[in-house]
Amino acid sequence: MDMQIMLKQMCKSELNDSDLKAICKSRGFPAREATSRDIFENFFLSTIGIKEALNSLTYEEVVFLHLLNKINKEVGIEYFERLYGCARPAGGYDYRTFNQRYKETFKNVKNNLVRKGVLIFIEREVYTASTKLERLRFRFPPEFANFLPPIARASKFKEAGDFKREILRDKLLEIIGGKQKQSPLSKERSFTLTIKDGDLSIGAEKFRVSHLLKWQQACWQASVKADTRMQGGDMTPIEVTDRARRYSSSGSDDYPIYCTGSAGLVFNSGCP
Repeated sequence: MDMQIMLKQMCKSELNDSDLKAICKSRGFPAREATSRDIFENFFLSTIGIKEALNSLTYEEVVFLHLLNKINKEVGIEYFERLYGCARPAGGYDYRTFNQRYKETFKNVKNNLVRKGVLIFIEREVYTASTKLERLRFRFPPEFANFLPPIARASKFKEAGDFKREILRDKLLEIIGGKQKQSPLSKERSFTLTIKDGDLSIGAEKFRVSHLLKWQQACWQASVKADTRMQGGDMTPIEVTDRARRYSSSGSDDYPIYCTGSAGLVFNSGCP
């Protein structure tokens, strides 16, 4: 469903006066916006207060909204079980209704996300759903995506790192055939610098900065070994680090694909 249609329905039918006031307070809207649902609707998708509202969320909530932004579609209340959990039976078969399982989940979603003005929800006509809670659909507005706090933040260290300043010198020595220190990829011809017909080449291709970055990543990969068992499709620690670095850089379109669970944030090549 179109985002504007969802927003109009939410403002008209789903939010009560108390919800409007809570959203206005969280987003910093003028008090008069809470008195007119039409005016409130026009303000909701604006950038007013969205950065502050998103920064007030927990890290787990921020990660979850990144996931919603990535899939870019409506989800039901059961999708939020991975964030807030749901009521579970003490043991044996679960005889509880859908409402009994997800009542508290919805309460958390409404208080922590909807009433902070960062999530839209409506009731859809779903013929296979017998209760209102089953018919609710939620969506994160893509207009808010640029204001989401980053998943991975850069760390600052008091001491400088161990810079290998001889790396560039060794790569230049490859061109003239000079003696150089051994590296993890010293015997790999695909990253060797040479001059052919007056052109600088790296391996069998003309030199490009992107090829140099591939060489750097290949060196990292060759020098670090994972000491944990990797499941099919899992990324190595070096791939995770590089993906997080690119993702946290400003203006990057390289989004990591991740899952959330009891173990926290897991970078993966695909979510089940």
